[in-house]
Amino acid sequence: MLSILGPLVVVAGSLRACTTFESRASVNEARNAGRILNGKVADRNTAEVIERVLQQRSPELLVLGPSYANTNVDAKILSERLGIPADRIVLLSVPNSVGAHWYAMLKYRLFERGRIPRAIVIVSGLQSMLLAAPLSEASFVNLQVQLPAEGDPVVAEKTKIDTTMEWARLRAQRGKIRAALFDALRDRSVAFLVPGRHGRFTGPGETRAALDEVFADANVDMRLYDRAMPVADVQRGSDVSYTPEMLPTPEASFLREITALCREAGSRVVWVRPPMSPHIPPERNDVAPDGFQERAIAIVEAEGGSYIDMRGLPMSSAMFKNIDHMNREGSRRFTEALASTLLELESPAVEHVAAVRLLGRTEVEAGVLVDRSIRPTYVASPTPVPGADRPVIDQPGPVAAFDTERWAFLSDEALVGQNAFLARCSPLRITENGVPLPLPNAPCQEVTSRGRGRSCHTTDRIFFTAPDGSDPATNGRAYRLVLDPERRCHGAAWIYPIDILTLEVPPEELAQLDGGARWLEVEGRYLNYRESDLRIRVVADGRTVLDETRDGRALKDGPAVFRLEPPPGPGSDVRIEIENHGHVFYLLTGASLSEEQPVVLDSSVFPAP
Repeated sequence: MLSILGPLVVVAGSLRACTTFESRASVNEARNAGRILNGKVADRNTAEVIERVLQQRSPELLVLGPSYANTNVDAKILSERLGIPADRIVLLSVPNSVGAHWYAMLKYRLFERGRIPRAIVIVSGLQSMLLAAPLSEASFVNLQVQLPAEGDPVVAEKTKIDTTMEWARLRAQRGKIRAALFDALRDRSVAFLVPGRHGRFTGPGETRAALDEVFADANVDMRLYDRAMPVADVQRGSDVSYTPEMLPTPEASFLREITALCREAGSRVVWVRPPMSPHIPPERNDVAPDGFQERAIAIVEAEGGSYIDMRGLPMSSAMFKNIDHMNREGSRRFTEALASTLLELESPAVEHVAAVRLLGRTEVEAGVLVDRSIRPTYVASPTPVPGADRPVIDQPGPVAAFDTERWAFLSDEALVGQNAFLARCSPLRITENGVPLPLPNAPCQEVTSRGRGRSCHTTDRIFFTAPDGSDPATNGRAYRLVLDPERRCHGAAWIYPIDILTLEVPPEELAQLDGGARWLEVEGRYLNYRESDLRIRVVADGRTVLDETRDGRALKDGPAVFRLEPPPGPGSDVRIEIENHGHVFYLLTGASLSEEQPVVLDSSVFPAP
C-alpha cells in the first residue's frame, strides 16, 4: 500500500504546490487584480473607472484589447489621421484580456447604457481572440468586475473550463515556478559575490532592483534570441502556457458573439492582429493551427465585421521594448499603418454609381483574400536593374543580402499601407542561376528562421535564402537582381519605367452599365517626385474615345477621372492603355468604368456604419 500511496501522495502534493504557488509577480498581479486599466493601477475596480471615463467622453472610436492595445496604439496619431477629436477616441486595455472580457465590457459598459461608438477596433493576437476563458485568477477577477452580480449566460457557457485549459493553467504555473527558481539563483549568486552598500552581502531588495535594471527590456538585444546553445533549445517553448493545439476553435471563441453584438448595436467592429518583433522565437509568435485564421475571418465577415492581419507590416527589433510589445517608435509606425488601413478599408476615397472595377478588385472568400481584378498585359519585358550582378553580402547563417539603398522607395516597408491589405509589394526579385527565388516579399523574420527561397526587401537591403538551404554567399551559384515580370500585388499592378499597361475589358463586364461607360477613374501611387508624364488611352470598337496625358504627380492628390466621348456602350470591345513615359515607377491600385461621374468624398472622418 505504501508503494502505491507514497508516489500518489508525492504527485498530489506536487500538483497542489504547483497550482497554489505564487511568485512575486503573481502576488502583485493578484493584489492589483480588477484594478489595472491602460497599464496603470486604479484606486477602484476597472468597471468603475471605465464608467467614469465614458461619462466624461462619449467615444466615436473605441480601441479595445489586452496590453497590445495600450502599447501599440497611439491615440493622438489616430485622432490626427482619422480626423476624430482626441477626446472622442477612448482606449480601454485590460492585461491578459480575452473574448469574455471584451464581450462583457462592450455589453455592460457601453451598449446596455446606450453608448454606441461609430467604430470599435480590437487589437489583439489571434491566440487571445480565440481564447474564451481567462487563464489566471487575476484575469478571472478582471472579468468578474465587468459582469453583473447574476453573471451572464453567454459568458458562463463559453468560459466553462475543460481539461485542455486546466493543463494550460498548469503549464502557466510551471513557468512561474521555473522563473522564480532562476530568479532566486541569479539574485542569491550576485548577492553573495557583490559587496553591498552596508556590508559583505547585498540585501535581496537591493540585488533584485539592480538586476531588474540591468536586464530591463530596453537593454536586451532581441537579435540574440534565436542563437541559443543546443542544450537550451530542449526547453524552447516550455514557458508558453498553451500550445496551438490547446486553443479553442474559432467557432468556440467569442468572435461571432462580439461581432454580432456590435452589429446589432449599430457599431462597426474591426479585429486587428498586430505584428510581433522580427526576432521573436517561433513558439511565441502568436501561433495558431493552420486554417484557424481563415475560419476566424469567415466568421467575422459573416457577421458584418472586418478582420485585418497586420503581421506583414515590416517592423525592426528597435521598434519593440520586448518580444511582442512595441515602444514609442513602433507604436507610431503601427498606428500610422492602422489609420491608413482603416480609411481605405472602411472609407473608400471614391463612391461609384453603376461602376465596374477593373483593378483593385479584391474579395474575401471563405476567409481567403482573392484577387478578382482583370489581369493586365504589358508590351515588353521589364528593363534590367542597374547593377543587377552586384556583390553578394554574407549574413549570419544561410542568409545573404544585396545592398539596395537607391531602391528604398520600392521596399516592402515603404510600400506597406499603399493598398487596403498591407501587402508587401516590392517589385524587386532575386534569381538563382536565372530562376526566380520561389518566396519573395516574405516577412524578414521568416527569411532568417525558415529560409528555403524566401526573400524580403528592407529600406537598404534585400535579404534572401537559397531554396535548398545552402548559403547563397558560398554555394557557388549566380544571384542577380531583377524586376518582377508579373508586376502584381493583390489587386494592384506596377507600371515600370518606359512601360505600357493594357487592360482588355470583357464585354460581359460592360454589360452591367446600361448607360454605357461614360467615365474612367484611375487610382495609383506615384513613387517619385520629379515631373513625369502618364498617357491614358481608351479604344472602344477600334475607335479612340480618350487620349490624354497627365503629370503623374497629380495622383498624389487623389484619383484621376476622365470623361469618355463617345461613351462605349454595353457589349463594346474596350481596351485601356496606360503608358509611363518617364524613368519612374507607378503602383496602380484601382481602375474603374462608371456611368456617372465619380464623386470624391471627404475621407478624413471615419464613416458612420
